[in-house]
Amino acid sequence: MLNFIKNIFSPKTQQNKIHVVQISEEEKKENKRLLELYTRKILEKNHFFDNSKTEIIIKHVLGEINLLKSENNLSLEEKKSLGINSKVKISRELIDIFDSSKLNINSFKEKNPKDLLLNLSQNAKTRMFIISNLRRIKSLDFIKYVYLTSPNDERTCNWCKEQSSKKIDINTDIIKLIDENCNCEYNRSTLISDINIDEILN
Repeated sequence: MLNFIKNIFSPKTQQNKIHVVQISEEEKKENKRLLELYTRKILEKNHFFDNSKTEIIIKHVLGEINLLKSENNLSLEEKKSLGINSKVKISRELIDIFDSSKLNINSFKEKNPKDLLLNLSQNAKTRMFIISNLRRIKSLDFIKYVYLTSPNDERTCNWCKEQSSKKIDINTDIIKLIDENCNCEYNRSTLISDINIDEILN
C-alpha cells in the first residue's frame, strides 16, 4: 500500500500519468444504496415533494429515468398559473412529483421546479460521494484527518467556507455535521485528506 501511495505522489508520476480510481461492482452497489438512502432522508424533510412519488424521484436520482426531458410539457397558460418562467420547458412528469397542495403557494412560485429537483439530487450525491471517499480514506491507516472543502463563491454558505481550513477527525459523523450546519441550496463539499507527502515519499 505504501508503495502505491509513493507512486501516486512521486514527481515522475505527477508529470506523466493520470491515475483513475477503479470502482468495484461491490462499491458501485454500495454507492447506489447510499444514494437511495440519502435521497429518502432528504425527501423526508422537504415539504414540496409528494411523498407518494418517492420511488419515481429515486429512479430519477439514480439515472434510471429523466423527469426533466419529455415531450409532454406544460402549456404557457399552465406555467403562468404556477408562476413559472414561460421560457422554461417543464414536463408534466416533473410537476407531478410535487405536492399539488403546495403548487400555488408563494414559496413554491419563487422556485424553479427543475432547480428543486436538481438541488435534491445534488445533495444526495454529495453525501454519497463523501461517505464513499471517507471509506477509502479510512482504509489508509496513516490518514487521521480530512478537510471539507467547498467552492469559494456566492452559492457557498459561510459555514462551508470556514471548513476548508479546519481539520476534521475521520471518525466524525461528517454527514450529521453538514446537516446541522450547512445553509447552501445544495452542499458542494469535497473531502481532502490531510496528508504529509514528504513523510510518505521518504
